[in-house]
Amino acid sequence: MDWVNMRFSAAWAAKRQERLEAVLGKEKYRDLEAVVLWGLGARVQDVQAVRGLGRSSLYEHIAKVLDGQVLSELATDGGDDEVAEASIEPALATRIVELLVGQCLSAGEIRDRLGEQDGTRLSDREVAFYLSDAGLEGYEGSRYRDQALPGAKEAELGTFTRYAVHLLSIPALNALGYERVMPLLDVTKPRGYYSHFLRINTILLGLSAGKRRLYHNGELVEDEFATMLGSDRYPKRSDLHAYLDRIVERDQAEAKAGVPQAERVVARFTQESQEALAKAAGLGAGKEVYLDTHTIALHTEKAVAQTKHGIWNRVVKALVKMRSISATHPGRALTFSLEQGDVSLVSHVEGAIKGVECATGEQVEMVGVDRGAFSQEVLEAFDGSDTGLAVWAGETTVLRREVAAIPKSTFVDGEYESIRRSDGKKVRRLKTRLADIPGMVINSRGYRCRTVVVEDVRNGHRAALHAVGQPAQRQSAQELLSFLRGKQWVEEDFKQGRAWGSDAFCGGKITQGLRREKPVEKEIEGLMLKARKLKRRWKENIAEEGIVVARWQAGELRKRHLNDLLKGIRRRRKQIEADWKEAEGLICWGRTGIVPKSQIRWVVDTRKMTLLAQFLDFIRQARRDTLTQLRQCMEQALVEETVADRGGIVEKQELQFIQGEVQKAVKSLPWGQLSVRLFDQGGWIRKDAETRVMHVTLKSFGPRLVQKACERLCDHLNSLAAVMHCEDGDYTLHYACQPRPPS
Repeated sequence: MDWVNMRFSAAWAAKRQERLEAVLGKEKYRDLEAVVLWGLGARVQDVQAVRGLGRSSLYEHIAKVLDGQVLSELATDGGDDEVAEASIEPALATRIVELLVGQCLSAGEIRDRLGEQDGTRLSDREVAFYLSDAGLEGYEGSRYRDQALPGAKEAELGTFTRYAVHLLSIPALNALGYERVMPLLDVTKPRGYYSHFLRINTILLGLSAGKRRLYHNGELVEDEFATMLGSDRYPKRSDLHAYLDRIVERDQAEAKAGVPQAERVVARFTQESQEALAKAAGLGAGKEVYLDTHTIALHTEKAVAQTKHGIWNRVVKALVKMRSISATHPGRALTFSLEQGDVSLVSHVEGAIKGVECATGEQVEMVGVDRGAFSQEVLEAFDGSDTGLAVWAGETTVLRREVAAIPKSTFVDGEYESIRRSDGKKVRRLKTRLADIPGMVINSRGYRCRTVVVEDVRNGHRAALHAVGQPAQRQSAQELLSFLRGKQWVEEDFKQGRAWGSDAFCGGKITQGLRREKPVEKEIEGLMLKARKLKRRWKENIAEEGIVVARWQAGELRKRHLNDLLKGIRRRRKQIEADWKEAEGLICWGRTGIVPKSQIRWVVDTRKMTLLAQFLDFIRQARRDTLTQLRQCMEQALVEETVADRGGIVEKQELQFIQGEVQKAVKSLPWGQLSVRLFDQGGWIRKDAETRVMHVTLKSFGPRLVQKACERLCDHLNSLAAVMHCEDGDYTLHYACQPRPPS
C-alpha cells in the first residue's frame, strides 16, 4: 500500500471495509451502506465522514454523480446525438440513484418508476446510457432479500398518519413508570372534554415530534396527529396551558392549607418520577454521579427597552438548572432541580446528593463536579466522609504557585493516545503526566488536601484537581482523572436539552424581592473595612500584571505562558471589582436608604417549568431506549444471517468475534440522522373496538436491514402488550411493518 499518496482516512476506511466484508460478506456490507444512505437522506458526500462505512466502489460512483462530476466522456460511434441522449439533469440523476440503491432495477423499471412518481418521460436508452456513464450498470441488489409477500391494501390498514412511528415509544414510557406517576397530576374537571391522559400524551408526543414549545403544537397536521392519539381531535395550546395552570393552582391551594412541600402535587410528582426513572436505570446508577449547573435566561414578553434601532427584549431574569448524571451508566439523567438565578452550585452540592440518594435508594459513593463548586467549605464537608468528591481546582494564587513549583521528577506517565505514524503503523503516544501530592496547600488560609496535577506533554500546561473523602482516597490518580473526564456527559445533556426546548419559558409568576435585609450601622463598619482591603488587593493585582508583562519583555516568559498568567490575573481582578462594587452598594444602602440594583432579586415560580422539564426527561429517555432496542434488533439480525451463511453452526469463539464486529459496525452508523428518518416514516392506525386493539402498521422501509430490525422490534413490543389510553377507553397496541415491495 502506498502510504505517501493515500490519505490516512481512506486507508483506514479501506481496511475497515475489507475486515467487515470478510466477516459479513459483500452483500450484507452493501446493506449497511444502504442504511447509511437512507439515514443521510441520499447526501452521499456525508458518507465519507462515517467511520468505517464509506469508500466502497458503489458509493464512490454515486458521490461523483451527485457532485456533478463525469467519470469519462462517452466514446461511442453514435455521434453527438447519442451523447446528447445520455446527458441527464443532476436532479433527475439523483432520483435514479435513489431508486437504484437498495434494489435491483432494470432500465425499463427505472423508467416506469419515474413515470409513476411525477410523469417524467425517459426512454430505456437514455437510462441505460446514464447508468453506463455513471458506472452503475452492473450494480446488483443483495441476494439476502425477503420474498415479496402479498400485502394488504393500504385502505385496509387504517388511516394514514406521519406520526405513527412515535407510538413505538409508548412501551418504553410505560417501562419508565409513566402510567404510574401521571395520574398524580389529574385535575380534570367533571365535564371536561379531554381526558387527563390525552392532554399528557399530546404534550409528550408533541415534544417527540420536534415541537419545542406548547404553542408549537398548532404546527402539527391536526387530523393525522389526532389519529395517532386515537381521537377525533386533541387539545390546543390554550387548553394545555390552562391545564398546567390548574395543576399549579392546586399546588398553591395545598400550600395555603399548610401541606408540607414534599407532599404537594408538583413536588410529589417530580419526586416519584425521578424515582421511577432511576429505578428503570438499574442498580448502581446512583453510586457515582456528576453534578453541574446550567443557567436558563428568561426574557420578558413585553419590550423593556427602546432604542433608535427599535424595541428589543433584554434578559432581566434567570433560573439555574441543577442536573445529576450517572457515571456508572454514562449519559443517564437521574435528577434535576430549578433554582433561582442567584443560587450557586457551592451551596447546593450536599442537597443535590441527597436528592440523588432519595431517588435511587443508594448511597452516593463518588461525586464529580466542575470548578464552579470549588471552595474550602465544600471540601471540608466531604473530607473524611463516606462520599468521595473530585473537583477541578480553582485559579488561586497560592495553588498556582504550588503547582508551578512541582519538580519534573515527581510526575509519572498518565494518559496515552493512539496515533498513526508516517508508515501507517498504529502506536500509543504519551498524552499527560500526573503528580499525586497528598497534602498540598491550596489557598491563603493554609488548607491542605490531596491534589492531582495533570501536565500536558505537548505544551507543558498544568491543571489540578482535588480529591477528598474516603472513596476518593482509595482511588489512584489516573482513576480520578478518568472519572472527571466523564463529566462531559453533563454538558452533553444540557446541549441536547436545549435542542429539545428545555430552556423555553412556559409560564410562571415572576415577583421582585430583596436578596437580604438592609445593613445596620455595625455591619457598615465591617463593610468599610472590607472595601479598603479590596481596594488594596485591586492595586496589588494591577502591580502583578505589570510585573508579569515586564518578565515577558525581559525574555523570561513565553507568549503562551504570559497569556495564561494574564488570563488568571484579569479573572481575579474582575471578581475583586465585583466584590468591591457590592460592598460600596451596601454601604450606600445603609447610609442613604437607596437599594442597589445588585440586591434586587427576581423570584420565578418554577412549578410549571418543572412539570414540562419532567415530561421532557420521560420522552427523551423513552426515545433513547427505543433506538437502543432497534440497534439491538439490527445486530441480532446481522449475526443470525452471518451465522446462517456459515452453515448455521459456529464455534463459541468465532461467534463472539462476529458479534463484536457487528456491534462495532452498527454502533458506527449515523444514529442521529437515522432516528430522524425513522420517526418521520409514517404508517397506518386502525382501532378495533371489539377486540380493543389498536393496530399500528409502519410503512415499509427502503433498506432491507432497517426493515428486518423493525420487524423484530415490533415482535418484541407486541410481547409487552402496551396500552394506549384513548378517549373511548384503553386499547392494546399491536405493531407491524408493511411488507417490502418486490425488489
